Order: sequence, then C-alpha cells, then structure tokens
Amino acid sequence: MRILALTVAAALPQAAAQEADLPQHPSEVLVAPARPFVPPPPTRIELAGGARALLVEEHEEPLIDGTLLFSVGSVHEPAEKAGLVALLAEALREGGSERESGDALDEWLDAHGATLEIEGGLEIVRVDFSCLSEDLAPLLERAGDLLRAPAYPPQAIENGRRRLLTEIERRDDDLPALADRVLLRVVYGERSPFAREPSPRTVGSLGRDDLLGFHRAHLGRDRLVAGLAGDAEPEALRAALEAALEGLGQVGPPPEVAQPSFIQPARTGVFVYDRPGVPTSELRIAAPGTRRLSPDYSALFLWSNAVGSGGMTNRMMVRVRVELGLAYTVGAYFRPEWERAGRMEAFCSTSNVAVGRAAAAMVEVLSGAVAALPAAELQAVRSRVLNAEVFQVDRPVKVMQRALALDFHGYPPDFWRAHSQRLRDLTPEDVATALKRHLDVNRLVVVAVGPARELAGQLEGLGPVTVLEPPDEIDAALLIERMFGAIGGRELWAATRYVEAELRHRNEGGTASELHVWNDLERPATRVEQVAGELHQTLVLNEERALMRTDERVIAIEGERHALLVEKAWHDLHRLLRQLALGPAGLVRATGPRTLEFVGGPSRGLRLELDDGWHPLRALLDRDDGGGAVVFGFEGWRDFDGLPSPTRIRKSPDGWTREFKVLVRHESLEADLFDRP
Repeated sequence: MRILALTVAAALPQAAAQEADLPQHPSEVLVAPARPFVPPPPTRIELAGGARALLVEEHEEPLIDGTLLFSVGSVHEPAEKAGLVALLAEALREGGSERESGDALDEWLDAHGATLEIEGGLEIVRVDFSCLSEDLAPLLERAGDLLRAPAYPPQAIENGRRRLLTEIERRDDDLPALADRVLLRVVYGERSPFAREPSPRTVGSLGRDDLLGFHRAHLGRDRLVAGLAGDAEPEALRAALEAALEGLGQVGPPPEVAQPSFIQPARTGVFVYDRPGVPTSELRIAAPGTRRLSPDYSALFLWSNAVGSGGMTNRMMVRVRVELGLAYTVGAYFRPEWERAGRMEAFCSTSNVAVGRAAAAMVEVLSGAVAALPAAELQAVRSRVLNAEVFQVDRPVKVMQRALALDFHGYPPDFWRAHSQRLRDLTPEDVATALKRHLDVNRLVVVAVGPARELAGQLEGLGPVTVLEPPDEIDAALLIERMFGAIGGRELWAATRYVEAELRHRNEGGTASELHVWNDLERPATRVEQVAGELHQTLVLNEERALMRTDERVIAIEGERHALLVEKAWHDLHRLLRQLALGPAGLVRATGPRTLEFVGGPSRGLRLELDDGWHPLRALLDRDDGGGAVVFGFEGWRDFDGLPSPTRIRKSPDGWTREFKVLVRHESLEADLFDRP
C-alpha cells in the first residue's frame, strides 16, 4: 500500500502539468496538416458521337459502380410544363424500354444483385448503376435500351404523376425544405427556372408526347459523360459502351438558360413566409455568391469552415447554439455552383420566441467575421479542412465522382489539387480581401418561415419586413396567367427592364406638356424631360437621390419628398407588370374575380383590376390620410413595337391624363442616365 501511495503521489505533479497543457476549447486543438494525397487520374475514353467516359480501375473486388450524366435538367423544361424532367425520370425507370418492360428490368436486376436508378435534377439527368463486373455489358445494354427506345407506358406515367402530386401536396410539411424553397423564390424570383416549382396544374398537363418529345430532344450521346469505378478494363468498357449507345443519336448542345440574377436589396430586407401553427421556425440569411472556378473560391471555402460549417467549433455554432442556446441547428457557408454563381447562405432552426434573437446573433457573427480571421484560428481550420480531404477520395467511386464532376462541367483535371494548394497558401489578409468582394452585411436577404404574427415584430430591427402569405393562389395564379396572356406573355415582361417613352401630358385644366421618359423597371430609377412652352426641366430619380434641373439651376429633392417620389415610381404600370413577372411567391393575392392586391414588395397595398379581356384596367391605392383612393385608369391597349401598353393613363383625383406616342424597349441604357440631370 505504501508503494502504491508513493506511486500515485509521484504521478500527481506530472498529471497536473499535463492537465495544465490541455486546451480549454476544442477550437484550440491544433493538428498538423496531413501530407497531400493525389489519387491517380482516371483513364479517359473518347466515344463516337461526342460521348466520353472516365474509368477509375480497382480490381480487388469484381464490382462496378457507374454514373451516366446528361446535360439537361428542369431548367430546360417549359415553365408551363414544370415537373416534366422529374416525371420523365420516374416514368422512364418504371416503364422500361420497348424491348424490356420495367417489371422485367426489375426482375433481371434482382436476379443479378444489380441496381439502376434515374434522377432528374436542375441541370442534369443522371443514371446511376452498380453490378458485378461480369454483368456490366448486359446492364449497360439495358440502360442503352431505356435511352434509345423508351416505352413510357400510360400506367408508368400515371404512377409517376401520382407520386409527384403527393410530393407537392406534402412538400410544405418539411419546414427546412420549405425555407430553402422560399429563399430561392425571394432571391431569384419565382419565375426563375432555378426557383420554379411544379404545381398540380403543370404536372397534371403532362402527357406521353411531352415526355417523348423532351427525351428525344435532349438525351443524346453528345450530351453524355459516363464515369465508372471498379473492376473493368478500358478497352472492354469502350466496347460495352459503344454497343449500348448504338442507335442513340446526337441532339446538339443544350439550350442556353439565362443565369439566375440574385435580387439583392439596397439594404437588408426581411421576408416572413407565414406558416401558422408550427412550434418552430426556420431562418435563412443569404447574399450573392460565386462559382467554384472563381479565384476566390478557396478563400471563401476556408472562411465558411471557420464561420459556419465543418463541425461544432465554427463561430456560428459556438455563438448561437452553445453560448446563447438559441438554435437546434445553425451554420453558414458560401455555397458555390459549378457553372453559375451560388449564394452565401446561413441557416438556423429555432423556437418561435427566439427567432429575433437568433437572427440578430447570426447577423452579428457574419458582421464580425468580415475582418481578417486571426492567424491561429485560420491555421486550425486549415488543418482540419486539409486533413479531411483524404476522405473525399478514400474509395475509387469517390475518386470517379469527383473527376466526373470536373469533366462534366469543363473544369481542369487538377482543380482539386490546385484548390488544396491554395488552401495551404492562404493568409488571413487573402481571406478578408476575398470576403469584402463577396459579402456586404448591410444588404442581406433574411427569410423566416413560421407564424408571421409571432415573427414579424421580432425581425423589424434587421430591416423592412414583407410578409409572404402561402398561396391560396390558384385564383391569383390564374388571374396573372390570363393577364400576361393578354399583354404579350410573362416572359416578355420578365425580360423587359428598360423602357423609353414619349408622352403628351394634360393637367385637369387642359394645360399640355411633352414628356420624354426613361425608366429602369427593376428599381425606382427614372429620368423625365418635360417641355411646356418655354419651360424645359429635367428630373432624375434613383434610390439615393432626386435632382431637378430648370434653366441650368439644379435643385436637390431630399427627405420625405424624395421618399414620396420613390414610392410613386413603384406605382408605374410597367414596373408593376415586371414585378408580377419576376415577383416572389405571395407577392399578390386575388381579392376578387378580376382583382389582384400586392401584399409584398415595394408596391404593397396597391390593387390591380382587370377588364373583361384580362388587360389591366385600374390601379388603386388607398391614401393613408383617409382622403380616398388614388386611381390610375388604363385605356386603349395596343402594341408598341412588340410591347403591349395602354395608350392613355388617367389619374384621379389629380385629374391628369398621359397619352403614349412612342414606347420602346431597350436592352441597356447609359449608366449615368438616372444619376445626372
């Protein structure tokens, strides 16, 4: 016993010393970066007709994993056919080919321990499969049959339709997924193909001819890149792929799709999507991002791991969840895309009563992280990120999927190696410089999904709040579609940003003047040149200021008068139509059989009435002072060189009339047109 006591006593100083050396927080644990590991490059196989394949060989097990990627997705489907690509994937897999039914295909797969699945995405249709290496050729032959001669039997189409309609019916039950979708509609506009969602109406309209036509137009060998990993030889794989693709024609490059434009507010704005009755709420905070090929990607990736992703020690997790106890899940990261700009996105699940504090804390973390990260923090994060890299390539199938993504999107084969090297070289100053180019913490988009009556007041301190009500909006949607059908189509107005007009203006007393007007329909930016007899004056208005020039004298219009001019600019009919063409979900609601009311956005409170031919007839806005309604009447609709518009606008109670003589669309206007009179 004495010896044991002496041993323990002797150990105590050493244990105390070791305890003193222990880090006080997990973020202080420093691990040296692992040595760089670069997997062998895949073998590239060029196929006839523009197809190609990548093979990562691994012969220890007689297994194959593979993916066929086609350059087409839901962004290429017509807006009125939203859901077409998803239904195509469902019905193609279930329905089988003209040679082999879907049931027979399932039996063969089960008998051979193989799998084959088809999925439609935003920009890709993918076929994933796995099998024994001895079954690769017959499996590829069956995949080729699906691509070359799809059956699309009616029952498979109806089964797929029912599954999609069930998903649509239940999709709002998943609150985090709902918040993600609402965010896309807010930042890109609900009509953007990158935010567009299928509806019962669009899915219900799809038929076999739609699926066959889209399939034949887009699933061609020249849109195909294949990736395989496992027990296969290059020449044998080439022969199997060529045999499987025989008879599959070329379809040309995919149609160009306009890249999504992030609708960034002039200052931070809050959008609350009303979801009454739920016990918890979802928060999303977003700003414009970038794509992976950007020179700043590596810096933003490293910053993301320090601030909001990559474990429990990032700043967002420590502050919002650990210290304040305000979140179930929380984080933030720059979410890059391959061929288009992504987003900076912060996310949080929290209780309804904590939404305001959680959002404020998230913005606080983002604001504090704009400055350069301390060198020790950056080094700890760098080590963690680099050490985790090996797990991205620890299996042949992962190596193949990484290489396949690079090849499919046209990235250099050494992209990931160069990325790792950039991570090693980055300094705190490099990260801060990249961040300043991509994150303005004063112009964030904040989206909250939950009971609006509980959330809106909590979030007012962050910026102006717009409540987005869930659509009962079959009626509103139908009204909008009928209206755009009468005035040239939604796409026309979504693409119309700049207009120039010449008008005759008459006051109530009959005094006339000539107006030359330029408008930026995306923002309250206007230039008006007015001539009345010897008087010639020019008004220039934008979000920041208004200037009036008369006889070489320039007067600044400030304060409430400037705010009033901005408000009036949003009542312009052409701006209203573009808002409806691009606007987020819940921007308007139907308040009558031919009446739409703006319940969100800068024109909130304005009502738009349609005539019997579905043209806008009147815009009405109730005055805050109780003095009745301001009414704009629209008369004599006609086509001005491809842009339908009323020929006359009457305003009451002011009593003026404006008559359009010329109306022209412009792709662009001079940058200073709305800045200097």
